[in-house]
Amino acid sequence: MAHLSIGTIGSFQPSTEDWKAYTERLELFFVANSIDDAGIRRATLLTVCGPSTYGLVCDLLAPAAPTEKTFEELVALVQEHQQPTPSPIVERYTFFTRVQHSGETINDYVAQLRKIAKHCQFGETLNDMLRDRIVCGCRDKKLQYKLLADLDSALAVAKASELADRGTRNLSGQDASVNRLLDNRRRKPPPPREKPPSIGPTQPCFRCGAAHPATTCKFRTSTCHYCKKQGHISKVCRKRTRDSKADKTASRSTNQLTGSDDDEEDTDEYSLFYSSAGRTQPITVPVTLNGLDTTMEIDTGAALSVMNEHTYRSLWPKRLKPTSIRLKTYTGKHIVVKGIIRVHVLYQAQQAELDLLVVAGKGPSLLGRDWLRLDWHSIKYSTIVADDLQEILDKHSTVFGKDLGHIKDAPATIHIDPAHKPRFCKARPVPYSRCSKVEKEISRLKEQGVIEPVKFSDWAAPVVPVVKKDGSIRLCGDYKVTVNTVAKPDTYLPSTSH
Repeated sequence: MAHLSIGTIGSFQPSTEDWKAYTERLELFFVANSIDDAGIRRATLLTVCGPSTYGLVCDLLAPAAPTEKTFEELVALVQEHQQPTPSPIVERYTFFTRVQHSGETINDYVAQLRKIAKHCQFGETLNDMLRDRIVCGCRDKKLQYKLLADLDSALAVAKASELADRGTRNLSGQDASVNRLLDNRRRKPPPPREKPPSIGPTQPCFRCGAAHPATTCKFRTSTCHYCKKQGHISKVCRKRTRDSKADKTASRSTNQLTGSDDDEEDTDEYSLFYSSAGRTQPITVPVTLNGLDTTMEIDTGAALSVMNEHTYRSLWPKRLKPTSIRLKTYTGKHIVVKGIIRVHVLYQAQQAELDLLVVAGKGPSLLGRDWLRLDWHSIKYSTIVADDLQEILDKHSTVFGKDLGHIKDAPATIHIDPAHKPRFCKARPVPYSRCSKVEKEISRLKEQGVIEPVKFSDWAAPVVPVVKKDGSIRLCGDYKVTVNTVAKPDTYLPSTSH
């Protein structure tokens, strides 16, 4: 090292410098002294890094020797140990929740955002993400409306506004000092001026319909219960207004609903999730309605039980009662409701007085969730072949039994990084009142073959006894302090062959 005369590199100090900055200085040292040989670079790193860092490298590589690795491999090894690459999801959460703190300048705020974004993997969208975060996290609400440009303009506007505000405060303080020097007399305060009446907005707020600016509306982050979009409530939803006009044109007899505010649901609007395309064989049940036999299809996706107008007229040519209930499909399309009727329902030995909606169209009669006050188990088992079910249960009795099951023909393997040493943790103390219960649970697990005694082991994890509701103990292994920290996760890759 006597011929190296440009610069010096001390030992690595984790308390004052991170590993990445240290290795970057070392790279510059190599460039300044024209060191290109890989062996010399590796030897220099192991020589100047210090005894503690050298010992760490030896421990991480055991049983291999540091001289068997390249300079780049040694740097990456210590980097992964000292500063493992953080999860992009966690870093993005930190980025998107970071706001400007009290007393923090725009320059400091942007610097912190850039530091957090280092591991967010934004790529080419970094400037857009920074701009959006500055707009959302800026403490000055008035300034937010001026930052709707590109990042450079946003920073320029934010800094200029901050400097102007600081200068105004300074001038105000100077003026106040001059006034105090010029006028030391106690003056009678002037009578309070009457506040002029405020002038309301020319247009109502499109978010809630009230008389205030939309930019200050408390519902600007609310979600509409009708269209599921953010920024307004269902009472002023434009899509709802358009759908109501369409329904009124299609059927004048349909009652229109009044709007509801953001804090309450529409109590007379229900979902009807029914699709006739690509469906499996429907489950139907024979029922007697007002003394007439008919067949209905069980559909738990339907909130109410319905019947089409054609089937209703063929059964009871009576006048229907009007109703304010509205139905809509999963696509949001409203179904024309003709009316409602109270029917006497007879199914096997069960009887009930239930409501039935009559709708336009030619769809099947649906037995919805409101009629499931009938014995659901009776309906279920009358529509499937009980013998086939029992045959399946008998064939796979080991699966449906009450005893503890076993995985067959699928051995499990835990892959451990060979660079890590096994860890043996001592048993944690157990409260005296739980000792007998823990021993009983260990005996039970040993009898069932879940665990087995061993004379020695390189790995040992402590157990956590959890008290269940019945007072017994559930033993849980605390593997996060042992094997979970060094185990390699299995990644499933689907096969591309057919």
